[in-house]
Amino acid sequence: MTPSCLESPIDGAENFLGTDEIFQVCQDHIGRECNDYFLKFHLQRSRLKKCIFPGNICYNGTDAFEISQSDITAHTVGINSKSRVSMSRRLTCSPVHLDSFLLVNTGLKPHVNISVLDMDAAGYLLRNEKEQMRLNMLLNTMNGPNSLSHEPSGKLNDQVSAPYDVFVLPHIDAKDIGTHTVWGNITWDHIHPDLRVEAGMPFLMVYRAGRSVHAVQIDDPLFAAHEADCRTARLDDITKKPGYCPNHEATALGCIEQFQYCVPESGFCTSWGFR
Repeated sequence: MTPSCLESPIDGAENFLGTDEIFQVCQDHIGRECNDYFLKFHLQRSRLKKCIFPGNICYNGTDAFEISQSDITAHTVGINSKSRVSMSRRLTCSPVHLDSFLLVNTGLKPHVNISVLDMDAAGYLLRNEKEQMRLNMLLNTMNGPNSLSHEPSGKLNDQVSAPYDVFVLPHIDAKDIGTHTVWGNITWDHIHPDLRVEAGMPFLMVYRAGRSVHAVQIDDPLFAAHEADCRTARLDDITKKPGYCPNHEATALGCIEQFQYCVPESGFCTSWGFR
């Protein structure tokens, strides 16, 4: 409904279910559009004390966080349907150590990838260029300090044209969502064992700090920055105050997305799991 629609004669409007409710929403709210027929989602937020992954990759002392939506129906999202099936979804994330996901290539040009692939189970997938792009992300450094290198990768990254972005692994094309091709040739057995949670869809949300610089030190698993004298002149040409580089080139959140479906009339609900 538009403002011109509201000003037109409404003879017979009483024959339409929901007409009164629509007008009650609009009549006392000047400037509000009647086109906004979606119900607002109510998000529940909570913290979890335990590590959500089977591998020992979570940061000690940092709780996982969970965001959930309950009882989403067709009506909730503006679909005119008689179906009473409801859906609940939840996303649980925690900062994770990346060491076990670093894949070192020792060829002519040594480099490091972040990979969510279990090399023992499915190394052959890396021979497929498309699968490589979905499962791996190339780094400029060894991402130290870590078990591979003591070099401060965040500071080294300041000297090159490094990406500043957020990337999800495995990477899924939007056109594949809701189809059987989402995972392609990838099965649960191919996913890195530290991420392998069958009751949901696990993934890494990787943050690459690029050439970012901070005026103060930052204590945070994802955005930690303690490397001093980083791009001093470019941070403040007048006072020459020191800037702080990120500790690492890349950090990450490990996440699990889960869904549950219920039929209210029967009280039946599926177990939480992959879409």
